[in-house]
Parts: sequence; structure tokens; C-alpha cells
Amino acid sequence: MKRPLASIVVATYNNSKSITKCINSILKQKFKNFELIIVDDRSEDNTLELIEKIKDRKIITIKSKKNLGTPSARNKGIKIAKGKYTFFIDGDCTANKTWIKNGLKTFEKEKCAGVEGKIYYISKNYKPVASDDFVENKSGNLFLGGNIAYKTEILKKINGFDKKLLRMQDRDLALKVKKFDNIVFCKNMIVYHQKCKVTFKKRKRVCREIAKTRVLLFKRYNDRSEIFFRIYRPLNLLATFFPPLIFGALFLHKYKTLSDIKTLLYIYPGIILERISLWKTCFKEKIFLI
Repeated sequence: MKRPLASIVVATYNNSKSITKCINSILKQKFKNFELIIVDDRSEDNTLELIEKIKDRKIITIKSKKNLGTPSARNKGIKIAKGKYTFFIDGDCTANKTWIKNGLKTFEKEKCAGVEGKIYYISKNYKPVASDDFVENKSGNLFLGGNIAYKTEILKKINGFDKKLLRMQDRDLALKVKKFDNIVFCKNMIVYHQKCKVTFKKRKRVCREIAKTRVLLFKRYNDRSEIFFRIYRPLNLLATFFPPLIFGALFLHKYKTLSDIKTLLYIYPGIILERISLWKTCFKEKIFLI
């Protein structure tokens, strides 16, 4: 096979419900000159078995000896990527048929370092409920690793993703890449994220880890996303001292099942943990954020 123009990297862990659809959506792309690098991060279900059932010369499978996390899994893919451009998609996502084609068109037209694509949760018209672990990117500047592409040479220069960060390694990577050149949003480079449910355990962990990472990104790059006049998520700060504000969530989400209603119990503990994590990290890093 001739040298591919694009390398597609899929980092997967316990994605048995979606990995086959993900792979097939890539193999059915209208653009054909690519390699598909799938990194199984020591899945505990039958994800790897399902991957190995699909026979195609484009597929390169890497099996991690132990679970290292998504950033390290993606870095394994970057290390062996041969394409001029590296596209990232997650094992719980599917791509539209012109995903690669539209990404490459944007690279050629804009002469940029990266192309950020659009992510829909389930479908264009799906209305999320409160218990959904909602992932979406309709207008850009989020740099989510589930749908983004970069010049491979830049990824190798900066040694890929920072595996020491607990969250938002994809945003950290994008901010490093932007030092080389611009990242352009392509509305026609589309990925669909599968339906998944939020849990109390995950909500607590994510609130803590995102708050900590926001401080580090502010310190590294002066990244002010969700920060207003040095106040991180002002409405959450107000709700910390005035808990009835959390009931505003009743107007933001749909509540159809008992699982949806239970999420109301997650909100206030999550807000408190978020603020504690933020302040502890600010103290440690000598950064002033409220």
C-alpha cells in the first residue's frame, strides 16, 4: 500500500457496544488513502475481539499491555502514524462519509496546523435528557479529541498529548499546536457521539479534575475559557453560596425518567467539589482565581 496521506487514530477502552460501527464508518469513507490505527487500551470487555474480527489492510491494531489512559493510547498512535495529517476519533463515535475528505480540503485551503470538526450527540435533532453524559461541539473552539486533526509533524514535535493532565489533554494539545499555526473549524467534518449515561461517581470525579486542569491551562497559556474576570463559572460560584439556584437546571434539561430526576442530587455536591478543587490547585500553583 502506498504511503497514506492521512492517519486515523482511534483510542478505545471498553467500547464493545460501539467500536464496530466506529470502524465501519471510517472504512466507508469516500477518501481512501488512509491508514486506520486502533489502540486498544487494555479493554476488559470484548472490544479487542470485535476489532480483530474486521479484516482490512488499512487497519493497524496496537494492544496495550496495561490500561494507560486515553492520552497515552493516542500517543502510541501518533508515534507510528505515517500520514501527513493525523485525525482523531473516539471508539464511541461514528464519522460521516466525507469526514476525512472535508478535513483534508480545509487543510489545503487554509494552510493551517489543525482542523476541528463538529460533534453531534446521537444526531442533529436529538434533545438530551438530564442523565445524558452530553458531548457536543457545534461551533468550535472546544478542540475535543473525538473529532480533530493535525499535521503529524507538529504532533511529533510536541510529543503528543500530556498524559500527566487529569482532564482536557485535548485542549492542552490544541493550545500547544496553536503556537505553530491556526486551528480552523470545519462544520462539514462531522462525527456523531453515541448515547451514554452520567453517574454520580463520574460526575464527582469530572468536576474535580476539570477545575484543576482549568487552573493549569490558565497558568500555561492564559486560557480564559469559562473564566470571567478571574471567576471560574460564575453561576456555579453563586450556587455554592445560594443552593436554590441549582433548581434552574430544571429549565435547562429534560427530565423523563427516574435516572434524570436523580441527577438533581448530583448538582450541588459537584459544584462544591469543583470549587474546592479549584481553590486547592490555585493555592498550590500560586494562581488567583475565584
